[in-house]
Amino acid sequence: MNNQHKYKLFRDNEQYTLRKEIVGGFTHYYIAYTDDQGETHDEHVTRNDFAAFLRFGKDERGLRGWNERYKERLKLSDAEINARALRHPPGMEETLLGAEQRKMLWKAIEELPEIQRRRLLMHYDDGLNFTKIAEIEGCSGRAVQYSINLAEKKVREKNII
Repeated sequence: MNNQHKYKLFRDNEQYTLRKEIVGGFTHYYIAYTDDQGETHDEHVTRNDFAAFLRFGKDERGLRGWNERYKERLKLSDAEINARALRHPPGMEETLLGAEQRKMLWKAIEELPEIQRRRLLMHYDDGLNFTKIAEIEGCSGRAVQYSINLAEKKVREKNII
């Protein structure tokens, strides 16, 4: 019984054909190609070489696809690229509102009592958790949590966030 499987690979204008034959329970691997002089060769290769050629073909197809997508993007205008973006760049109005809100937020933070302001900034700007802030300030984590929650409440009351 002779089972034969063929795989065709293309590289530029060259063509490679991979063949796997099962003869008498044994698997044989071959690669057929044509050299520069036009002679056709059918070479017996190892299983690892056969697998490497299959991977090469798959990788090359992936790179060709990537290249085509990249070329397409080069042809797009800025407006088309922005239309495809997940997040659209903010408009002038949104930018100005954002800047104004940031000013109001920092004004509200500056009006907080020193301890609340310091703990709020350590938590949000420095990324420290309640326990770490408590270690630094020599108090309990619960006291830090209460202080930060109170600071957040005061800032929210200013209708900024």
